[in-house]
Amino acid sequence: PTDLGSAVAKIEHYLRLSVNLSVAGFFETVLAQGGRDAFYRRLGTGVDESLNAFIRQAYDFEAEGGVGLADFVAYSRAYGGEIKRDLGNIVENQVRIMTIHGSKGLQAPIIYLPDTLTGIEPSEQLVSKDNALFWPADLHFLPPLIEAEKEQMSLNEAAEHQRLLYVAMTRAASCLFITGWQKSRSSKNKQSWFTLISQGIEKLPFKEIAQEAQDEPILRYCHEGKGAHKNKAPADYKALDIADVPQRYPWAFTPPVPDEEPLRPLVPSAVPEKQKPEGFSSPHAKNALLEGLYQHYLLEELSPLPASDRPIAARRLAEKSATQFGEINDSRRLELANHIVKLTQDSRYEDLFTPQALIEFQISGLVGTRSVIGQIDRLVIYDDRLWLVDFKSGNPKADNPPQSYILQLALYADILGQIYPDKPLQADIIWLADFSATSLSAEQRQSALQSAQL
Repeated sequence: PTDLGSAVAKIEHYLRLSVNLSVAGFFETVLAQGGRDAFYRRLGTGVDESLNAFIRQAYDFEAEGGVGLADFVAYSRAYGGEIKRDLGNIVENQVRIMTIHGSKGLQAPIIYLPDTLTGIEPSEQLVSKDNALFWPADLHFLPPLIEAEKEQMSLNEAAEHQRLLYVAMTRAASCLFITGWQKSRSSKNKQSWFTLISQGIEKLPFKEIAQEAQDEPILRYCHEGKGAHKNKAPADYKALDIADVPQRYPWAFTPPVPDEEPLRPLVPSAVPEKQKPEGFSSPHAKNALLEGLYQHYLLEELSPLPASDRPIAARRLAEKSATQFGEINDSRRLELANHIVKLTQDSRYEDLFTPQALIEFQISGLVGTRSVIGQIDRLVIYDDRLWLVDFKSGNPKADNPPQSYILQLALYADILGQIYPDKPLQADIIWLADFSATSLSAEQRQSALQSAQL
Protein backbone atom coordinates (compact mmCIF):
# COMPACT_ATOMS: atom_id res chain seq x y z
CA PRO A 1 0.00 0.00 0.00
CA THR A 2 1.02 3.61 -0.54
CA ASP A 3 2.09 5.81 2.36
CA LEU A 4 -1.25 7.58 2.14
CA GLY A 5 -3.11 4.28 2.11
CA SER A 6 -1.20 3.06 5.15
CA ALA A 7 -1.94 6.30 6.99
CA VAL A 8 -5.66 6.04 6.20
CA ALA A 9 -5.72 2.39 7.31
CA LYS A 10 -3.99 3.28 10.56
CA ILE A 11 -6.39 6.16 11.26
CA GLU A 12 -9.39 3.91 10.56
CA HIS A 13 -7.93 1.29 12.86
CA TYR A 14 -7.48 3.83 15.65
CA LEU A 15 -11.05 5.06 15.12
CA ARG A 16 -12.32 1.52 15.61
CA LEU A 17 -10.20 1.15 18.72
CA SER A 18 -11.53 4.41 20.15
CA VAL A 19 -15.10 3.13 19.80
CA ASN A 20 -14.48 -0.26 21.37
CA LEU A 21 -11.99 0.56 24.12
CA SER A 22 -11.84 2.76 27.18
CA VAL A 23 -9.46 5.72 27.11
CA ALA A 24 -6.74 3.89 29.04
CA GLY A 25 -7.35 0.71 27.04
CA PHE A 26 -7.06 2.65 23.78
CA PHE A 27 -3.66 4.14 24.61
CA GLU A 28 -2.37 0.88 26.11
CA THR A 29 -3.32 -0.93 22.91
CA VAL A 30 -1.67 1.72 20.72
CA LEU A 31 1.53 1.40 22.75
CA ALA A 32 1.37 -2.42 22.67
CA GLN A 33 0.92 -2.40 18.89
CA GLY A 34 4.28 -0.79 18.22
CA GLY A 35 3.75 2.65 19.68
CA ARG A 36 6.11 2.11 22.60
CA ASP A 37 8.80 0.67 20.32
CA ALA A 38 8.46 3.71 18.08
CA PHE A 39 9.03 5.99 21.06
CA TYR A 40 12.10 3.91 22.00
CA ARG A 41 13.59 4.31 18.54
CA ARG A 42 13.03 8.05 18.56
CA LEU A 43 13.57 9.02 22.21
CA GLY A 44 15.22 6.04 23.90
CA THR A 45 14.01 3.85 26.75
CA GLY A 46 13.96 6.83 29.12
CA VAL A 47 10.59 7.74 27.62
CA ASP A 48 9.03 4.85 29.57
CA GLU A 49 8.58 7.05 32.61
CA SER A 50 6.58 9.61 30.67
CA LEU A 51 4.49 6.98 28.88
CA ASN A 52 3.65 5.20 32.13
CA ALA A 53 2.70 8.50 33.76
CA PHE A 54 0.45 9.24 30.79
CA ILE A 55 -1.31 5.89 31.14
CA ARG A 56 -1.76 6.50 34.88
CA GLN A 57 -3.33 9.84 34.04
CA ALA A 58 -5.76 8.06 31.70
CA TYR A 59 -6.76 5.68 34.51
CA ASP A 60 -7.19 8.63 36.91
CA PHE A 61 -9.44 10.27 34.33
CA GLU A 62 -11.62 7.15 34.15
CA ALA A 63 -11.67 6.76 37.94
CA GLU A 64 -13.13 10.27 38.17
CA GLY A 65 -15.94 9.29 35.81
CA GLY A 66 -14.42 10.59 32.58
CA VAL A 67 -15.44 9.03 29.27
CA GLY A 68 -14.19 9.63 25.73
CA LEU A 69 -10.96 10.76 24.10
CA ALA A 70 -12.14 14.34 23.52
CA ASP A 71 -12.92 14.79 27.22
CA PHE A 72 -9.58 13.22 28.11
CA VAL A 73 -7.73 15.75 25.95
CA ALA A 74 -9.54 18.58 27.73
CA TYR A 75 -8.79 16.92 31.09
CA SER A 76 -5.08 16.61 30.27
CA ARG A 77 -4.87 20.24 29.17
CA ALA A 78 -6.58 21.38 32.34
CA TYR A 79 -4.54 19.35 34.82
CA GLY A 80 -1.33 18.77 32.88
CA GLY A 81 1.38 16.82 34.59
CA GLU A 82 5.05 17.11 35.44
CA ILE A 83 7.71 14.45 35.88
CA LYS A 84 10.97 15.32 37.57
CA ARG A 85 14.15 13.40 36.77
CA ASP A 86 17.74 14.06 37.75
CA LEU A 87 19.60 14.90 34.57
CA GLY A 88 22.83 13.88 36.27
CA ASN A 89 21.73 10.25 36.18
CA ILE A 90 21.28 10.11 32.41
CA VAL A 91 23.56 7.63 30.68
CA GLU A 92 25.99 8.79 28.02
CA ASN A 93 24.89 9.46 24.43
CA GLN A 94 21.37 10.31 25.44
CA VAL A 95 19.44 13.50 24.76
CA ARG A 96 16.55 14.65 26.92
CA ILE A 97 13.84 16.87 25.44
CA MET A 98 12.10 18.85 28.16
CA THR A 99 9.92 21.87 28.64
CA ILE A 100 11.49 24.76 30.50
CA HIS A 101 8.95 24.34 33.29
CA GLY A 102 9.92 20.69 33.58
CA SER A 103 13.63 21.52 33.79
CA LYS A 104 13.36 23.74 36.87
CA GLY A 105 15.90 22.74 39.49
CA LEU A 106 17.84 20.51 37.06
CA GLN A 107 21.14 21.00 35.25
CA ALA A 108 23.05 19.35 32.42
CA PRO A 109 26.51 19.95 30.93
CA ILE A 110 25.12 20.94 27.52
CA ILE A 111 21.80 22.68 26.91
CA TYR A 112 20.20 23.55 23.57
CA LEU A 113 17.46 26.16 23.28
CA PRO A 114 16.20 25.24 19.80
CA ASP A 115 13.32 27.67 19.28
CA THR A 116 14.21 31.13 20.57
CA LEU A 117 12.89 33.17 17.65
CA THR A 118 9.27 32.91 18.76
CA GLY A 119 8.09 35.91 20.73
CA ILE A 120 5.13 36.60 22.96
CA GLU A 121 2.14 38.14 21.27
CA PRO A 122 -0.28 39.44 23.89
CA SER A 123 -3.91 39.77 22.88
CA GLU A 124 -4.80 43.18 21.50
CA GLN A 125 -8.41 42.86 22.59
CA LEU A 126 -8.79 40.52 25.55
CA VAL A 127 -7.96 41.94 28.96
CA SER A 128 -8.05 39.60 31.93
CA LYS A 129 -7.82 40.23 35.65
CA ASP A 130 -8.24 37.58 38.31
CA ASN A 131 -11.45 35.76 37.32
CA ALA A 132 -12.79 38.50 35.02
CA LEU A 133 -12.36 38.86 31.27
CA PHE A 134 -12.98 42.12 29.37
CA TRP A 135 -13.44 42.17 25.60
CA PRO A 136 -13.79 45.77 24.40
CA ALA A 137 -15.75 46.44 21.25
CA ASP A 138 -13.59 49.44 20.32
CA LEU A 139 -9.87 49.48 21.09
CA HIS A 140 -9.67 53.23 20.47
CA PHE A 141 -11.95 54.15 23.34
CA LEU A 142 -10.93 52.05 26.35
CA PRO A 143 -11.98 53.10 29.85
CA PRO A 144 -8.93 54.24 31.86
CA LEU A 145 -9.28 51.29 34.24
CA ILE A 146 -9.19 48.78 31.37
CA GLU A 147 -6.32 50.64 29.69
CA ALA A 148 -4.29 50.37 32.92
CA GLU A 149 -5.12 46.68 33.30
CA LYS A 150 -4.17 46.04 29.69
CA GLU A 151 -0.78 47.69 30.18
CA GLN A 152 -0.19 45.79 33.43
CA MET A 153 -1.13 42.51 31.76
CA SER A 154 1.46 43.14 29.03
CA LEU A 155 4.12 43.92 31.64
CA ASN A 156 3.28 40.73 33.56
CA GLU A 157 3.51 38.60 30.42
CA ALA A 158 6.87 40.15 29.49
CA ALA A 159 8.20 39.58 33.02
CA GLU A 160 7.12 35.92 32.95
CA HIS A 161 8.64 35.55 29.47
CA GLN A 162 12.00 36.85 30.74
CA ARG A 163 11.82 34.78 33.92
CA LEU A 164 11.47 31.62 31.84
CA LEU A 165 14.44 32.72 29.73
CA TYR A 166 16.54 33.02 32.89
CA VAL A 167 15.47 29.52 33.97
CA ALA A 168 16.35 28.12 30.54
CA MET A 169 19.79 29.73 30.32
CA THR A 170 20.84 28.74 33.83
CA ARG A 171 20.24 25.01 33.22
CA ALA A 172 23.59 24.74 31.41
CA ALA A 173 26.66 23.79 33.43
CA SER A 174 29.22 24.12 30.61
CA CYS A 175 27.75 24.93 27.20
CA LEU A 176 24.61 26.72 26.10
CA PHE A 177 23.50 26.70 22.46
CA ILE A 178 20.97 29.40 21.55
CA THR A 179 19.36 28.68 18.20
CA GLY A 180 16.14 29.23 16.30
CA TRP A 181 14.41 29.06 12.97
CA GLN A 182 12.02 31.19 10.99
CA LYS A 183 10.66 31.56 7.49
CA SER A 184 12.98 33.05 4.89
CA ARG A 185 12.87 36.84 4.53
CA SER A 186 11.14 37.15 7.89
CA SER A 187 12.28 39.81 10.30
CA LYS A 188 13.22 38.78 13.81
CA ASN A 189 10.54 39.15 16.44
CA LYS A 190 11.60 42.00 18.72
CA GLN A 191 10.15 40.18 21.73
CA SER A 192 11.85 36.87 20.99
CA TRP A 193 14.45 35.42 23.32
CA PHE A 194 16.99 35.45 20.49
CA THR A 195 16.59 39.23 20.12
CA LEU A 196 16.70 39.84 23.87
CA ILE A 197 19.86 37.77 24.24
CA SER A 198 21.49 39.43 21.23
CA GLN A 199 20.84 42.88 22.70
CA GLY A 200 22.22 41.82 26.07
CA ILE A 201 25.51 40.39 24.82
CA GLU A 202 26.50 42.92 22.15
CA LYS A 203 29.43 44.11 24.27
CA LEU A 204 30.73 40.65 25.11
CA PRO A 205 33.84 39.41 23.24
CA PHE A 206 32.13 36.99 20.85
CA LYS A 207 34.11 35.33 18.11
CA GLU A 208 32.36 35.18 14.75
CA ILE A 209 32.46 31.86 12.88
CA ALA A 210 31.50 32.43 9.26
CA GLN A 211 29.69 29.52 7.60
CA GLU A 212 28.55 29.57 3.99
CA ALA A 213 25.70 27.17 4.72
CA GLN A 214 24.27 29.40 7.42
CA ASP A 215 21.87 32.30 6.97
CA GLU A 216 23.99 34.42 9.26
CA PRO A 217 27.25 34.05 11.21
CA ILE A 218 27.52 31.84 14.26
CA LEU A 219 28.78 33.57 17.38
CA ARG A 220 30.81 31.73 20.01
CA TYR A 221 31.60 33.07 23.46
CA CYS A 222 33.80 31.30 26.00
CA HIS A 223 34.93 32.39 29.45
CA GLU A 224 36.82 31.06 32.43
CA GLY A 225 34.10 31.79 34.93
CA LYS A 226 33.65 30.58 38.46
CA GLY A 227 32.05 27.36 37.33
CA ALA A 228 34.31 26.76 34.34
CA HIS A 229 36.30 23.56 34.00
CA LYS A 230 39.89 23.90 35.29
CA ASN A 231 41.29 21.03 33.22
CA LYS A 232 43.37 22.24 30.29
CA ALA A 233 42.85 20.76 26.86
CA PRO A 234 45.62 18.44 25.54
CA ALA A 235 48.30 20.10 23.47
CA ASP A 236 47.14 18.28 20.34
CA TYR A 237 43.46 19.16 20.90
CA LYS A 238 41.74 20.56 17.85
CA ALA A 239 38.29 22.06 18.01
CA LEU A 240 35.77 20.30 15.79
CA ASP A 241 35.01 22.31 12.68
CA ILE A 242 31.26 22.55 12.10
CA ALA A 243 31.80 21.61 8.47
CA ASP A 244 33.14 18.24 9.67
CA VAL A 245 30.03 17.39 11.70
CA PRO A 246 28.18 15.44 8.94
CA GLN A 247 31.21 13.19 8.40
CA ARG A 248 32.02 12.86 12.09
CA TYR A 249 28.45 12.24 13.24
CA PRO A 250 26.51 10.85 10.26
CA TRP A 251 23.78 9.48 12.55
CA ALA A 252 22.63 13.04 13.23
CA PHE A 253 21.79 13.45 9.52
CA THR A 254 20.23 10.02 8.99
CA PRO A 255 16.41 9.93 8.85
CA PRO A 256 14.81 7.72 11.51
CA VAL A 257 13.92 4.17 10.58
CA PRO A 258 10.27 4.02 9.43
CA ASP A 259 7.94 2.40 11.92
CA GLU A 260 6.96 -1.12 11.01
CA GLU A 261 3.28 -1.54 10.22
CA PRO A 262 1.96 -3.76 13.04
CA LEU A 263 -0.34 -6.65 12.32
CA ARG A 264 -3.95 -5.71 12.61
CA PRO A 265 -5.29 -6.73 16.03
CA LEU A 266 -7.56 -9.72 16.27
CA VAL A 267 -11.14 -8.83 17.10
CA PRO A 268 -12.65 -12.08 18.42
CA SER A 269 -16.24 -10.99 17.90
CA ALA A 270 -15.69 -10.37 14.18
CA VAL A 271 -17.34 -13.58 12.99
CA PRO A 272 -16.48 -14.62 9.42
CA GLU A 273 -19.40 -14.35 7.01
CA LYS A 274 -19.79 -18.09 6.53
CA GLN A 275 -20.05 -18.62 10.28
CA LYS A 276 -22.61 -15.95 11.08
CA PRO A 277 -25.46 -17.39 13.13
CA GLU A 278 -28.83 -18.30 11.72
CA GLY A 279 -32.04 -16.99 13.25
CA PHE A 280 -33.22 -19.12 16.13
CA SER A 281 -36.68 -19.44 14.61
CA SER A 282 -37.31 -19.67 10.89
CA PRO A 283 -40.06 -16.98 10.63
CA HIS A 284 -37.53 -14.41 11.83
CA ALA A 285 -34.44 -15.68 10.02
CA LYS A 286 -34.24 -12.55 7.87
CA ASN A 287 -33.66 -10.33 10.91
CA ALA A 288 -31.49 -12.82 12.81
CA LEU A 289 -28.43 -10.59 13.07
CA LEU A 290 -30.47 -7.50 13.92
CA GLU A 291 -32.39 -9.45 16.55
CA GLY A 292 -29.08 -10.58 18.02
CA LEU A 293 -27.95 -6.97 18.37
CA TYR A 294 -31.31 -6.04 19.89
CA GLN A 295 -31.05 -8.80 22.50
CA HIS A 296 -27.56 -7.72 23.46
CA TYR A 297 -28.87 -4.18 23.79
CA LEU A 298 -31.61 -5.43 26.14
CA LEU A 299 -29.10 -7.43 28.19
CA GLU A 300 -26.89 -4.40 28.63
CA GLU A 301 -29.74 -2.06 29.57
CA LEU A 302 -31.67 -4.41 31.86
CA SER A 303 -28.81 -6.02 33.77
CA PRO A 304 -27.99 -3.09 36.10
CA LEU A 305 -31.65 -2.71 37.15
CA PRO A 306 -33.24 -4.38 40.19
CA ALA A 307 -35.01 -7.63 39.22
CA SER A 308 -38.42 -6.20 40.11
CA ASP A 309 -37.98 -3.28 37.69
CA ARG A 310 -36.89 -5.30 34.67
CA PRO A 311 -40.33 -6.33 33.26
CA ILE A 312 -41.59 -2.73 33.10
CA ALA A 313 -38.24 -1.47 31.81
CA ALA A 314 -38.23 -4.16 29.11
CA ARG A 315 -41.59 -2.97 27.76
CA ARG A 316 -40.36 0.63 27.72
CA LEU A 317 -37.17 -0.36 25.93
CA ALA A 318 -39.19 -2.24 23.32
CA GLU A 319 -41.14 0.94 22.61
CA LYS A 320 -38.14 3.26 22.86
CA SER A 321 -36.03 1.23 20.43
CA ALA A 322 -38.48 1.53 17.53
CA THR A 323 -36.15 3.97 15.75
CA GLN A 324 -32.96 1.99 16.25
CA PHE A 325 -34.49 -1.43 15.60
CA GLY A 326 -37.46 -0.45 13.46
CA GLU A 327 -36.95 -3.36 11.07
CA ILE A 328 -38.10 -5.62 13.90
CA ASN A 329 -41.85 -5.16 14.24
CA ASP A 330 -43.39 -3.94 17.52
CA SER A 331 -44.79 -7.26 18.66
CA ARG A 332 -41.52 -9.06 17.96
CA ARG A 333 -39.50 -6.47 19.90
CA LEU A 334 -41.83 -6.88 22.88
CA GLU A 335 -41.65 -10.68 22.58
CA LEU A 336 -37.84 -10.62 22.64
CA ALA A 337 -37.80 -8.14 25.55
CA ASN A 338 -39.98 -10.44 27.66
CA HIS A 339 -37.79 -13.36 26.61
CA ILE A 340 -34.66 -11.63 27.91
CA VAL A 341 -36.39 -10.80 31.19
CA LYS A 342 -36.99 -14.54 31.65
CA LEU A 343 -33.26 -15.14 31.15
CA THR A 344 -32.42 -12.67 33.91
CA GLN A 345 -34.82 -14.60 36.18
CA ASP A 346 -33.18 -17.98 35.49
CA SER A 347 -31.63 -19.18 38.76
CA ARG A 348 -28.71 -20.81 36.92
CA TYR A 349 -27.48 -17.43 35.76
CA GLU A 350 -28.43 -15.13 38.63
CA ASP A 351 -24.78 -14.21 39.28
CA LEU A 352 -24.59 -12.74 35.76
CA PHE A 353 -27.16 -10.11 36.65
CA THR A 354 -25.81 -8.79 39.92
CA PRO A 355 -23.81 -5.59 40.52
CA GLN A 356 -20.67 -7.73 40.84
CA ALA A 357 -20.89 -8.91 37.21
CA LEU A 358 -18.85 -6.94 34.69
CA ILE A 359 -21.04 -6.01 31.69
CA GLU A 360 -19.62 -5.55 28.19
CA PHE A 361 -16.16 -5.73 29.71
CA GLN A 362 -13.48 -4.33 27.39
CA ILE A 363 -10.28 -6.32 27.23
CA SER A 364 -7.03 -6.16 25.31
CA GLY A 365 -3.74 -7.99 25.43
CA LEU A 366 -1.32 -10.25 23.59
CA VAL A 367 -2.00 -13.86 22.71
CA GLY A 368 1.29 -15.21 21.49
CA THR A 369 2.61 -12.38 19.36
CA ARG A 370 -0.78 -11.09 18.23
CA SER A 371 -2.64 -8.19 19.76
CA VAL A 372 -6.23 -8.90 20.71
CA ILE A 373 -8.97 -6.41 21.52
CA GLY A 374 -12.54 -7.25 22.33
CA GLN A 375 -15.52 -6.97 24.60
CA ILE A 376 -16.71 -9.71 26.95
CA ASP A 377 -20.47 -9.98 27.38
CA ARG A 378 -20.20 -11.01 31.06
CA LEU A 379 -17.37 -11.62 33.47
CA VAL A 380 -17.80 -12.59 37.10
CA ILE A 381 -14.67 -12.53 39.25
CA TYR A 382 -15.06 -14.71 42.32
CA ASP A 383 -12.51 -15.09 45.10
CA ASP A 384 -11.41 -18.46 43.76
CA ARG A 385 -12.43 -18.56 40.08
CA LEU A 386 -13.58 -16.67 36.97
CA TRP A 387 -16.77 -17.09 34.98
CA LEU A 388 -16.55 -15.93 31.39
CA VAL A 389 -19.81 -15.84 29.42
CA ASP A 390 -20.70 -14.97 25.85
CA PHE A 391 -24.35 -14.73 24.80
CA LYS A 392 -25.18 -16.06 21.35
CA SER A 393 -28.36 -15.68 19.36
CA GLY A 394 -29.09 -18.14 16.60
CA ASN A 395 -29.83 -21.84 16.63
CA PRO A 396 -28.33 -23.51 19.71
CA LYS A 397 -25.44 -25.81 18.86
CA ALA A 398 -24.58 -27.03 22.32
CA ASP A 399 -22.70 -30.12 21.14
CA ASN A 400 -20.89 -28.53 18.21
CA PRO A 401 -20.55 -24.74 18.46
CA PRO A 402 -18.91 -22.96 15.50
CA GLN A 403 -15.13 -22.90 15.68
CA SER A 404 -15.18 -19.09 15.59
CA TYR A 405 -17.22 -19.06 18.82
CA ILE A 406 -14.72 -21.32 20.53
CA LEU A 407 -11.79 -19.23 19.32
CA GLN A 408 -13.46 -16.05 20.56
CA LEU A 409 -13.74 -17.34 24.12
CA ALA A 410 -10.31 -18.97 23.90
CA LEU A 411 -8.72 -15.59 23.15
CA TYR A 412 -10.54 -13.91 26.02
CA ALA A 413 -9.68 -16.77 28.37
CA ASP A 414 -5.99 -16.63 27.43
CA ILE A 415 -5.76 -12.92 28.29
CA LEU A 416 -7.70 -13.39 31.53
CA GLY A 417 -5.37 -16.24 32.42
CA GLN A 418 -2.44 -13.84 32.15
CA ILE A 419 -4.20 -11.40 34.48
CA TYR A 420 -5.42 -14.02 36.96
CA PRO A 421 -2.95 -16.92 36.66
CA ASP A 422 -4.05 -18.50 39.95
CA LYS A 423 -7.78 -18.59 39.28
CA PRO A 424 -9.41 -21.42 37.31
CA LEU A 425 -11.70 -20.19 34.55
CA GLN A 426 -15.07 -21.41 33.34
CA ALA A 427 -15.97 -20.33 29.81
CA ASP A 428 -19.59 -20.71 28.71
CA ILE A 429 -21.67 -19.91 25.66
CA ILE A 430 -25.27 -19.19 26.67
CA TRP A 431 -27.73 -19.62 23.81
CA LEU A 432 -30.43 -16.98 23.98
CA ALA A 433 -32.94 -19.10 22.10
CA ASP A 434 -33.50 -21.65 24.87
CA PHE A 435 -31.13 -20.51 27.65
CA SER A 436 -29.00 -23.62 27.30
CA ALA A 437 -25.26 -23.39 27.96
CA THR A 438 -22.18 -24.87 26.33
CA SER A 439 -19.10 -25.08 28.54
CA LEU A 440 -15.77 -24.97 26.73
CA SER A 441 -13.00 -26.96 28.35
CA ALA A 442 -9.39 -25.78 28.57
CA GLU A 443 -8.51 -28.45 25.99
CA GLN A 444 -11.09 -27.13 23.51
CA ARG A 445 -9.84 -23.60 23.94
CA GLN A 446 -6.20 -24.59 23.54
CA SER A 447 -7.01 -26.59 20.42
CA ALA A 448 -8.76 -23.56 18.91
CA LEU A 449 -5.70 -21.38 19.54
CA GLN A 450 -3.41 -23.95 17.98
CA SER A 451 -5.63 -24.26 14.91
CA ALA A 452 -5.48 -20.49 14.53
CA GLN A 453 -1.67 -20.70 14.91
CA LEU A 454 -1.69 -18.55 18.06
